[in-house]
Amino acid sequence: MLTMTSAVLAIMLQSPAPAVAATCPYAIVAGGPRDAEVSVYRTPSRAARKTGKLKAGSVIYVCGENPRWLWVHYRSGRYSCQGTANGLDGRVASTCANGWVERQNIRAVAR
Repeated sequence: MLTMTSAVLAIMLQSPAPAVAATCPYAIVAGGPRDAEVSVYRTPSRAARKTGKLKAGSVIYVCGENPRWLWVHYRSGRYSCQGTANGLDGRVASTCANGWVERQNIRAVAR
């Protein structure tokens, strides 16, 4: 049985979201290799729980990365995500849905 301390430790050991950049660059979803939608994951792994889907052509903001995955923010449902073509100000990133997408599914990343 987990104690409160070990439960908190278990949560902390999960792959955390990276710190949001001061400005997250604008990018476009290219689409998946087999379909027009790209899955968004809770952690940077295909084994992780899917938290959303992005259609090809969707606007996203890249706020973090690792070699195979990008931490992105995007508009979805109740999340308005008020970014611009110049990027997303990290101070308003909480207005966006977020998650990890595979780098190969993103194009036109402005740096």
